[in-house]
Formats: sequence, C-alpha cells, structure tokens
Amino acid sequence: MSTGKELLIVGAGLTGALTAAFLARSRPEIAATVWEKSRGTGGRMSTRRSAAEPALRVDMGAQYISRFKPRPQQPKSSESEKLEEDVYSRLIADGIIVPFSGTIKGERAESVLCNYVAPEGLNNIVKYFLASSSAVTHFEHQMVRAAYGERQDANKVWCSTTSGTRIAADCLVLTMPTPQILKLEGNLLSPTGPDTRANLEGVRYSSRYALGLFYHDADDALLQLAHGSWSAKYFDDPIIRYASWDARKRASRTRGQALLVHTSVPFGIEHSETDKATVQALILKSLNELMLGLPPHSDSHLVRWKYSQVSRPYP
Repeated sequence: MSTGKELLIVGAGLTGALTAAFLARSRPEIAATVWEKSRGTGGRMSTRRSAAEPALRVDMGAQYISRFKPRPQQPKSSESEKLEEDVYSRLIADGIIVPFSGTIKGERAESVLCNYVAPEGLNNIVKYFLASSSAVTHFEHQMVRAAYGERQDANKVWCSTTSGTRIAADCLVLTMPTPQILKLEGNLLSPTGPDTRANLEGVRYSSRYALGLFYHDADDALLQLAHGSWSAKYFDDPIIRYASWDARKRASRTRGQALLVHTSVPFGIEHSETDKATVQALILKSLNELMLGLPPHSDSHLVRWKYSQVSRPYP
C-alpha cells in the first residue's frame, strides 16, 4: 500500500539501481522514480554494441567485479556480510555474473577472492537490479534544478529537468559526480551550511578515456598466437593502462572480437579538453606499438570519462 511518499533517484547507474532494488525490498510502500540523462542504463558500467555487428559488444567502463577476501583490520558487520552474500548469490543464481575464467596479466590479486564477469555485458547488472525494483525509470531526463519550499509544500524538494519535467520529492538521492551536483540551480545545498559545500568542492576525480575497437572478422585463435592468450592486461605505459579482449573475457563464442583500451589517468587529465579524433589517434599509435600487427578495426567507439573514479573523497 502506497504511503504517498515520493523518492527521486537521479542516475541509472549501479548506485541508483541498487538503491531502487533495496528500497523495493525494505520499503515497498514508497514510490520511486529514476531520472537518467542518457538514453540507457549503466553509468560507468555501460556496454557498447558494434553498429554493424550488434552481437559484438564491449564493456566501456568497469571490466569485471572483484570480490575481496575478508580484511581483519576492516571487519564487516554481520548485516553487511549477509547483504553482500545475498547480492552475489542472486546474481550468480540468475546467471547475471559468472566466475572470470581467463587470465589477467599484471593484476594485483593478493586480496582478491574471486573475479566475476557478466556474459551479457556489465550493464546487465544494472538492468537486473532496476528490473527487480518497483521504480519507474525515465531516460533522457537531465536534472538541472532542485529547490526547497517552492509552491505550497515547503517540506518537499522540487526538481526539474532540461525539458521542463517537474517532480516534488520527499527524498532525493543524487548519484552523479559532485561537480554536477554543485552546478544544479536552486537552493538544494542552502540548509546544509558552508562546510558541506566546501567539502563537496574538495572532492576530486581521476579522468581517463575508453576506446572500444571492433574486429568483425577477426579469428581469436590467430589473435592469441600473435598477442598471447590473456583476456585482460595492465600495461606500464604513459598512454595505455589497461586492455581487454572482451569476447574472450566473457568466454563468448560470438564471431569476431572486440578490444577495450583504458588510458592512464595522467593522459586523461592532460587531454581532458583535446578533440576526440586527436585523442583516438594518439591511443591507436601507442596501442600499435604495444601490440604489433593488430588487424585494422571495423569500427570504434571512444568515451571520455571526465569523472572516472574518486581520487579525493568527501571527508
């Protein structure tokens, strides 16, 4: 039975999807709405398909899920352990994730209990949790304003999108990077005091590029002969930090192959405002020096992760 309470979640990435799913289980009487500015789910767990070969895909952001060994210096509560076990058990039982069976060269695996991949792409994890929630998700809804005390109800947060959609929320969950929160119009941060704004302004992010290369007619056996049988590899290179043969990583039998490349953070920061064509040319030059004899790619997709990972958290 609905209580008439409205929760608005901004962002249909993993954080937003998990929030919606957990809420549906613990507080099913609360109505939840999700706004996502892009055309699909995923956030930093997005998966891209080749335009010409839709069965060929590549994870552009997160590459695999690492479950870590217990850390005696950071013990978890019994409730936290139970929740973690429940999440992994559901994902494994429903075939959303499977153990990573390939080789990761250069991985720091001392504290890793197990790595998992998603056979249908990591954004399928986000879709799974959104589907298990009762939330209504709206795509291409970019939030631009959040303010208290508008219209008759001063206890609600009135939120607006670029297209003019408005909603009065009793609770607001923002999952976007802090610089985007600070740019919102309205008085959202006014009741929190100057320390909150200063702490938000102090949060820092790393930046990087992700380049997906699709090889429609590639023979993976020949690629392994030429470049080794690794599924993923970390490089000590000023431009390229990580690469992964995506179909091999997911143990997919799809025809063709896709190669994902992540740049180093220093390169991402240095070229944060460089045009994408120049950035892609620099990445490809470095890649062809590291992996001699790569075949020509059929098509590609470049993403600039301006806010990749938090390097300085909220205190």
